[in-house]
Amino acid sequence: EGSCTWAADLDVVIGSESATTCVVLVVLDRTERIAYAAHHDEGTCEHAVGGSGLLDILIRMRAPELYCVGSFKEPSGASERVLHRVLRALHSTPFRLVVRLACVWD
Repeated sequence: EGSCTWAADLDVVIGSESATTCVVLVVLDRTERIAYAAHHDEGTCEHAVGGSGLLDILIRMRAPELYCVGSFKEPSGASERVLHRVLRALHSTPFRLVVRLACVWD
């Protein structure tokens, strides 16, 4: 589940809600005026970066800033698995992301 907007869409707000065991990623490039948001759970976290999602958007960005929220600590371990998979996927890209917010886990 992802969404992207460009400079022509100045009045558009993108985001997500109900990120309990899920992770919400927002990547913003203020210079290119591009914003991307995605909500990842156990079923989608393996594709957090690849495919036609974030990787295609990162190619267009010059100064991507990452905002990451959710994946709260809970007994089943689902949150931890989702967070680790998403962070590994982000780390494996050739792009440098500036982390602006990481409100995750505990």
